[in-house]
Amino acid sequence: MLWHEVVRSASSAPGKNARRKFMDFKIRGSFLFTSFSIQLGYLGTKSCFRFKKFATETEARKFVADNLSIAGGKPTSGPPKTPASSSANFSRKRRFETGASSGAPTKKTKQENETIDAEFADAPVVYTDGACSSNGRKNARAGWGVYWGDDDENNEYGPVYGAATNNRGELIAVEKALEKAIEKKLPKVVIKTDSNLIVQTMDTWIHGWKRKGWKTSTGTDVLNKDVILKIDNLRQKIKVKFVHVRGHAGIDGNEKADELARKGAKMYNRSDDSELTNLS
Repeated sequence: MLWHEVVRSASSAPGKNARRKFMDFKIRGSFLFTSFSIQLGYLGTKSCFRFKKFATETEARKFVADNLSIAGGKPTSGPPKTPASSSANFSRKRRFETGASSGAPTKKTKQENETIDAEFADAPVVYTDGACSSNGRKNARAGWGVYWGDDDENNEYGPVYGAATNNRGELIAVEKALEKAIEKKLPKVVIKTDSNLIVQTMDTWIHGWKRKGWKTSTGTDVLNKDVILKIDNLRQKIKVKFVHVRGHAGIDGNEKADELARKGAKMYNRSDDSELTNLS
């Protein structure tokens, strides 16, 4: 749907589309917006954008999974970047990827308080995160972080291997967390991540990609397949529960994992084979 068509539709029925989701298929990325006001605030009325609307958020996310996969080379979602306050120019997690919303951060969110089924009620919890400065650009530097608890000897971080992207950092963090959990001989573990793409990938989308020969609905390759396969193989050795939490919402474990991932990103060097820094 073209931009002017979206605006006309909204003007003719202002209440009807209030809860619909919109996805922008701009060349440099795809963004999910939950209202016209937010969409207009970020993109204005330029005619260079193309839009598609969905009745539900689930439909929008499924479309991205089928057409963009868990892309590693280009930004895949969220509003355009604003100048970062930190010298490392790390971008905040994108709205589509994390489900983050505006408002004062709270120590516990709805996701954080989500009841975990009885099987994982007593399972250790680990937070994972990825970080990338200049995500999607040639000078990108990406890393991963794994946080088990304050002063825990198993906390670790490092630079990504392969393409330097935020999504790849998120995936590698999960890979490292599972490797450590298996090394510790844990029977099960709960992995908390602020990347909803990770949860959807490992719980849902991976099954369709396997059936399609690791191709999206458009016939393109699923990116980061190598890391996804490693995670899939590792979870055959341990019971895993993936839980999505809001990013940058005051959740201590998530914030600590983010700090570690940023440290890992600063270590990124395309010619450097080192991957890991253990905090013990």
